[in-house]
Amino acid sequence: MRSWLQALFAGRQQRRQSGAELAWFRLRYHDPAGPTRCIKLLSRPAACGSVYLYGRPGEAVSQLYLGIPAAHTRLLQRMAADFGFSLTAAPVAAPMPPRGGLTAVTALPGDRPFVGRVVAEALFVSLIG
Repeated sequence: MRSWLQALFAGRQQRRQSGAELAWFRLRYHDPAGPTRCIKLLSRPAACGSVYLYGRPGEAVSQLYLGIPAAHTRLLQRMAADFGFSLTAAPVAAPMPPRGGLTAVTALPGDRPFVGRVVAEALFVSLIG
């Protein structure tokens, strides 16, 4: 039987490895309610556990980039159809959020480039540049 400390570090290694295997998609939508609901559901521990967001300057927030563990791609595709938005596979060179450099926010910064992470329906963002 493994101790809780071993389980903690085993989970940490798995999370590190899953971050390297992200599949990135460009989201397109008319109404943000569908993608917002999808992202919140995917960020729950029973689904992906967390998702990554990336927005670049000069692009509308409605064309947001979403990174999820590659193993959950099919789930995201089904949710996109159910929640009324479209996906385009878009391998981007999005910077990973800095460790400890994320700030909890209630809305995405639409006017500045950012990278963020949604964990258990909570949004954490770091501005780029």
